[in-house]
Amino acid sequence: MFLTDISIKRPVFATVMSIVLVIFGLVIFNKISVRELPDIDPSIVTVRTIYKGASAEIVDSQITQKIEDIVGGTPGLATIDSKSEDGRSVVRMEFEPGVSVDEATNDIRDRVSRIIDFLPDNAGRPEIFKTSEGSTITIWLRLRSQNLSDLDLSDYASRYLKDYFASVDGVGQIILAGEKEISLRIWINPSALAARDLTVADIESALLKENVEFPSGRLESKRMDLTLKVDKSYKNVEDFRNLPLKKARDGSL
Repeated sequence: MFLTDISIKRPVFATVMSIVLVIFGLVIFNKISVRELPDIDPSIVTVRTIYKGASAEIVDSQITQKIEDIVGGTPGLATIDSKSEDGRSVVRMEFEPGVSVDEATNDIRDRVSRIIDFLPDNAGRPEIFKTSEGSTITIWLRLRSQNLSDLDLSDYASRYLKDYFASVDGVGQIILAGEKEISLRIWINPSALAARDLTVADIESALLKENVEFPSGRLESKRMDLTLKVDKSYKNVEDFRNLPLKKARDGSL
């Protein structure tokens, strides 16, 4: 009855007090801590693999299915979705609430590393990203230079900036947009091939066999563990000029 009497006898005062209460509520609304409904971001890990020139069927059978098989038993995994396209495989995994996205990412990375040797030689190394439903693009950085070309800028961003920003806490994915990749075009002289008893298939085979990089084992000791790899990847044009194409019967190249 007290509030009713004031509203009837002093309507202006009651109106002012109502407005003050509304403004006060709006001001403190965003400052009140939420305890019963905490923010929960689902743990989502995505594995993307590039296989240039391969059809969707080949990507699915040689990459996607192998990744699905190895990550299917990951603890806490709720759902797994995959998409195989021409030249690209994407496997998306969502984990149960409460599973740390960092722990899930490390677990997936360990599992995927076990099958890298069983993926096609021409396929790119699987890239692993951690994301959430509410993730958005936070910032775009544009690189410009008066001295460096687009190829040099792309190489610098890929070698240094990508890993640097990926180490920042809270960053889930780094996207290089407009990246320029260095490519090498080889022109074949038919007369020179015939004179040396070579074919185009011989050149293609030499490029696939010689320009390689693959793991070759580990050395373990009490003080350190070393990962061994065979690095025969070609770095410049001269390496390709000196490419051994075929071994003759007498052992000469």
